[in-house]
Amino acid sequence: MCTGNTRLVTGSSSIECAGDVECQSKCCEAKPTCETVGHFCSEGTALKDNFKDIFCENNADCQNKCCESVCDAECVDQPNGSPCDGGNGDSKQCINCECTPVTCVDTTE
Repeated sequence: MCTGNTRLVTGSSSIECAGDVECQSKCCEAKPTCETVGHFCSEGTALKDNFKDIFCENNADCQNKCCESVCDAECVDQPNGSPCDGGNGDSKQCINCECTPVTCVDTTE
């Protein structure tokens, strides 16, 4: 019976109400939005630009609906170690979807 972007409150089965309007106000609560759930995006993802307008049910649902993978354009679908320049000619490499400076690696055995 909850309308719009609302859901039944926890324990609503024991709430008495009369009529749709009263029941809506007593038994329903706003669904969480990506904004109210907080910063739950997993590593490598970030909130979408329009996250304030997205409603979601729980952390897993919110992760799916509110977050998008963050990836430097040069590194999309590139394996770790692929060369990139960060747009300014630097010698960098893609690590976990980010164009990062190449660090010295000791390759001697």
